[in-house]
Amino acid sequence: MEFLYVEKTELIYTDINRPNPPTINISYDTISTVFYGIRTKKMLFGLLKLPETYLTIQSSKGSYTILEKDAGKETFERYIKELEEFTHRHHVTMRETTGDDKEDWRL
Repeated sequence: MEFLYVEKTELIYTDINRPNPPTINISYDTISTVFYGIRTKKMLFGLLKLPETYLTIQSSKGSYTILEKDAGKETFERYIKELEEFTHRHHVTMRETTGDDKEDWRL
């Protein structure tokens, strides 16, 4: 089972990390921005800082995140490539972030 299926006019997202995973159809006109890149995961009260590669789809229905470690490197790269084509076709903003600063979200 996949996290994300890219169709012609919508994305089909499934969070397979949860038991009995729900499937959500996200239409292109509800998507505001797609973010991908590296962010820092803080653990043990901020003492450990681990970088993680992620992909987040922000829409009016909610925010949906896929981590590279969960999906696998090849599958994650395929998601990025398919989403680049999808966002270009439907004029949706896609941004690459390189950290956790708020400035990265306001490119």
